[in-house]
Amino acid sequence: MAESIPFVDRLFTYLHIFSHSLQSFVYQNWLLFIPPVQVTGSTCDVLENALTRYARVLQREAAVGRALARQEQRAGRRLRGWRNDPFFGGYITSLRVEVSACERWPYPSMDESYKLLVDVDEDAPDRAPTGRLTARSSWGALRGLETFAQLLSPSGDGSSLLLNATLVTDAPRFPHRGLLIDTSRHFLPVEDIKIELDAMEAVKMNVLHWHIVDDQSFPWQSSLFPELSAKGAYHPSLTYSPKDVLDVIQYARLRGIRVMPEFDTPGHTRSWGEGRPGLLAACHDFLGRPDGTYANIDPTKPENLDFLKQLFGEVAATFPDPMLHLGGDEVPDFCW
Repeated sequence: MAESIPFVDRLFTYLHIFSHSLQSFVYQNWLLFIPPVQVTGSTCDVLENALTRYARVLQREAAVGRALARQEQRAGRRLRGWRNDPFFGGYITSLRVEVSACERWPYPSMDESYKLLVDVDEDAPDRAPTGRLTARSSWGALRGLETFAQLLSPSGDGSSLLLNATLVTDAPRFPHRGLLIDTSRHFLPVEDIKIELDAMEAVKMNVLHWHIVDDQSFPWQSSLFPELSAKGAYHPSLTYSPKDVLDVIQYARLRGIRVMPEFDTPGHTRSWGEGRPGLLAACHDFLGRPDGTYANIDPTKPENLDFLKQLFGEVAATFPDPMLHLGGDEVPDFCW
């Protein structure tokens, strides 16, 4: 094996976000990878879906390589001959993924660690190079597949992809790596939320903090209280049906991303009052006189507490994540 180059201490001095006690070595040997990816051990829909997804990524990358090679040939430029390169280590004909436990739903303390080894076997130099990804859970396998995909680049040699011999032992430094989207102030179609989830997967984020309702609009369709979105949304078309919410949750789950909803209370609830008369407290001017406006959930009415109990029960049944964010933002003191 050629001399290793431990670059990670320099690279991650300030960008030490995903990795904790990370080891990463890039060797001088060049290798060419030819799909597919093979799985041994436990498997499940999370892993099977990921393999299909990353196969498409690699196919697109290979197609780019073929197009670049044809462009170089038409321009009369010689392609790099990898087989004559003194550091060419051969072809990897598959990446083997070994997973100990395949879990269905991501959760706060999930194990996202993995080890990725792509190398020539020094003890058997005549044997084909090997690619091996090992993880204790499906979530670690997802993170390792993302790392592997980012190591590859078009080789210009048919459908193969180029990479260095590499060893990565990786685990997250922070268990919660989240992105917040605010669909009350700025409604996002489901397809746009999926684009955000794809981007989160690429940078190994694992929590979508969905700030779904606020003063401005109430786009979440409640089955128990449909009038909340019917009267509180910007428009009847700018809402999230139960099917939409399930679609987002499932799409995130397959990428190892939790969906944590936020229903901001007791303030930031003006849109709630549109469909729930009597829910909000009356506000007053600086002389203590009612000014005709309403804000903040009125806690002096027992029926409001019963309403919240039912609503949050429905929310908890809809979103499988153990965390439900209740906001707790500021409240105008002239309304209480």
